[in-house]
Amino acid sequence: MTTVAEIPAAVSEAQRLLAVAMTPRMGPVAPGIENALYQDDFCALGADSFLFRTPAGARLLYVRGQPVTIDPGDADQGEIDLYLWGTVYGAVAWLNGLVALHAGAVEVEGRAVAFTGASGAGKSTLVAALSSRGHGVLCDDTLILCEAEGDIWALPDPKPLKLTAESARIAGLAVGERIGLVPNKTLVRAGERAERPLPMSTLYELKAGSDTRISKVSGAAKVELLAKSLYRDQFHESRTTEAAHAQLMLGLATAITMKRFERNFDLSQFDEQLQVLLTDFIR
Repeated sequence: MTTVAEIPAAVSEAQRLLAVAMTPRMGPVAPGIENALYQDDFCALGADSFLFRTPAGARLLYVRGQPVTIDPGDADQGEIDLYLWGTVYGAVAWLNGLVALHAGAVEVEGRAVAFTGASGAGKSTLVAALSSRGHGVLCDDTLILCEAEGDIWALPDPKPLKLTAESARIAGLAVGERIGLVPNKTLVRAGERAERPLPMSTLYELKAGSDTRISKVSGAAKVELLAKSLYRDQFHESRTTEAAHAQLMLGLATAITMKRFERNFDLSQFDEQLQVLLTDFIR
């Protein structure tokens, strides 16, 4: 029988802050922010604010404690949603003292199991396939973490999966609307969703390999894995010190079990590879 952990107050508050921020409003947005700590051609990050400009000219502004304000310009809703639930969502998390990882996650026995790896490593495909086998999806691509009472919690988000038609077929899910700015990807509804925050269990790194195998990641390699898994790490690094960053990485590495899942990317072998992963869940 799965034990459901009580959600700490700090996690509930983090979820509330994200919900407020990610319920956007329309309005005028200035072209810049003052005293930016980080800035590039598309965005600017301040101590308490974040501005993003999409390729078609929409401006999205987040000020801590407020909803995101959207000035759409010539951008369509698909483009706005893509960046709202990607880069902007990550910035909202960092500005509120949370952690953003480039990972997808599902529920396994009342805890969160996450998958990270380079683009094309199959994070979304695995998450989708697990959702069609009864494991609720917490998130696809961007995982938000909150530390509370000595544990690390994964926060759910409502956005659909982004999959190729072939990946959706392999996962047993229906293909949805095409994503204009992401070649060959469509929006896909997950088989099951996890609606509540869950304590973290395991972070798997997905790697290419000739054989299908799972190995444990330990020691300094855990910190290295976390460092390359941070989502929009430049936002975090521009707002913190080296000492604080090191403390964050060490705390996460201590609290989260990490493993490496190696396999080839031949989709004809996907079901066999998935069975290896499912077996590892119950060890």
